[in-house]
Amino acid sequence: MLKTIERIEITDITASTVLSISYEALREVIEALCLMEGYKVYSHEAFTAYLIALKEESIAASFDRFRKLRNGINYYG
Repeated sequence: MLKTIERIEITDITASTVLSISYEALREVIEALCLMEGYKVYSHEAFTAYLIALKEESIAASFDRFRKLRNGINYYG
């Protein structure tokens, strides 16, 4: 996924796609970390809670902002 993102020129037309793909890649990495610790995550908000539990508040805040941007793109255009 990340190799694909690196090849896409970011323009007004591609920016939302790049953001959505980037978010999914990041979410998959966090999900893998959760699974390695035995957690099964059922909501995107739970990833933020997981990061907070790891004392990664700054990363959690950035991830949650990224999640909200992605939701706006996916659900509201």
